[in-house]
Amino acid sequence: MTRELFTILSPEELKNWIIHPNSTNKFIVIDVRTSDYLYGKIPQSVNYPSNTFGLKTIDKILDNWKWEDGYKYVFHCMRSEVRGPKSLAKFITSLKNIYGIDNINDQLKDRCYLLKGGLKLWNEKYGDVLLEEI
Repeated sequence: MTRELFTILSPEELKNWIIHPNSTNKFIVIDVRTSDYLYGKIPQSVNYPSNTFGLKTIDKILDNWKWEDGYKYVFHCMRSEVRGPKSLAKFITSLKNIYGIDNINDQLKDRCYLLKGGLKLWNEKYGDVLLEEI
């Protein structure tokens, strides 16, 4: 997957989205950690483990946070190095199959994100105030 299809989102920017919500910036944080999910979670995030991340999961995501409603999708794992990018790649491939390559490529970079540094960097910066227990 080429980097042109998604954007790296800084923890600072995600923090601003969370603490300053507005109706024009709808987003969902998708945490794909597996057993390490027990270490806590980013507020407003949902867990869809990478080891079961497939078409059924993608359908659930799109049923709850509809592409047509303008949602942005922020993926992460512990470090956003393997599981997060792989799950994001599956998600983008599905979006392209559902909506058509020509119709969606322009929007992907503005709507699909990978959280820089994953939960590890998030914890270093905001773990004392913006981390929810499981």
